[in-house]
Amino acid sequence: MLLVRKPAPPAALARLVAPGTYVAQGTDGAVLDALRDIRGPAVVAVLPAGAAEFTFRPTDGGGELDLASRPESGPRAIGLLSATRQEMDLRLLDLLDGAVAGRVVTAAGGGAEAPADPADKLAAWLLRQATIPGPGEA
Repeated sequence: MLLVRKPAPPAALARLVAPGTYVAQGTDGAVLDALRDIRGPAVVAVLPAGAAEFTFRPTDGGGELDLASRPESGPRAIGLLSATRQEMDLRLLDLLDGAVAGRVVTAAGGGAEAPADPADKLAAWLLRQATIPGPGEA
């Protein structure tokens, strides 16, 4: 359990989402309520206002991520953590929100439906992020 009072990344716990681990991040003490029912590893943080609010509940099939809110403004550098890195963590939450629960989401920018399988969604996202030159390109 973490109680953060100083400026913090908006998706501080995003990279901790993993099968078998309860992960919750919120901006008030309400995020702590579920801890009494959790049996197993858990990480919970109460962050300053403006942070993303989400809950990852592990299930037999992996888990479900509920992204309750996302910051309205873009991230800014905090200490050694760049705004770009923080934006990547927010994008990870967006990806997991659609993939972990097994819902079909619209691919960013393409308008086509993304694969329903979480592994396929992750592979599609990685390919969109890669900047691999094609034949004859520098």
